[in-house]
Amino acid sequence: LEVGSSRNFELVLSFKEENLPLILGVTKTSAIPGMKEKPGKDEDLPKMFVRANVSDCYVFVDDDRTTHSLNYDSSTPEVLARIPALERIEARLAVRYEEGHVSFVSGSKTWGPLKVPQLDYRPCIFLHERHTSVSFQISKKRPREQESLGMRLWKARRYTDAILSCGDRQVCVHREILSAASPVFERMWSGSYREAGDGAVEIPDVSVDVVEAMVQYMYTGEVPAQGDPAQLYGAAKKYELEDLAEEVGSRLLESIDFDNVQDRARVLRLHATAGDAQAKKLWERMYAKLRE
Repeated sequence: LEVGSSRNFELVLSFKEENLPLILGVTKTSAIPGMKEKPGKDEDLPKMFVRANVSDCYVFVDDDRTTHSLNYDSSTPEVLARIPALERIEARLAVRYEEGHVSFVSGSKTWGPLKVPQLDYRPCIFLHERHTSVSFQISKKRPREQESLGMRLWKARRYTDAILSCGDRQVCVHREILSAASPVFERMWSGSYREAGDGAVEIPDVSVDVVEAMVQYMYTGEVPAQGDPAQLYGAAKKYELEDLAEEVGSRLLESIDFDNVQDRARVLRLHATAGDAQAKKLWERMYAKLRE
């Protein structure tokens, strides 16, 4: 697939059960001209690409959504090896390449960064089923020296002055950043609430991965792939982050399947019946999609 920058990019793949099995990865740009457009009868195009790169460049997603690395080294009898860091994934898988490192991300699970030769790469997808299609988005990853101030603040997390508590886990934050992004945090820390004094906010109803994703958005304006989208949508609504809710709402519909439909329908219906216009539109779209 074509990318704007062959040294810094991210591809987010959305798939359904009927798309499986599939392979997602990156290939050296220099390997592409040597590949045949139509392999011979006994030739396997994915195998040719895997052999032209290192095995860490690819993830095989099986019919049951378990993830495996691929190894076509003749000295190793096992071609597939389970990836403990990912295990069984949901309906989205992202591959990121940046400055000689590749990572695979699904929700809160990450395999990588894995070191590969620092060359020009392109993302690639191999589908086993012929008459099927998947959706994907490609974006450019910022080189480290060009990172935004918000991203640098988020990564460093120095001189923080508040804490978001999720059970026994904590997320350290800057009040000024969160107050500027969320009217709810602004009211908490500027009024007579208890949180205004000690800077501690309890968030017991969502996972720490979701809180991290929400806070990262407030710092950077980017929505990471981690965290359950249904929980993230609910958190965005709770803290009045409407732009985040709109983007995550679209993700809810893109990757809906049998395993997650109940949780996603529940959160949309909750906000739709409360009179939220955005949630009502998403609920209507979901209902129509489920009837197809």
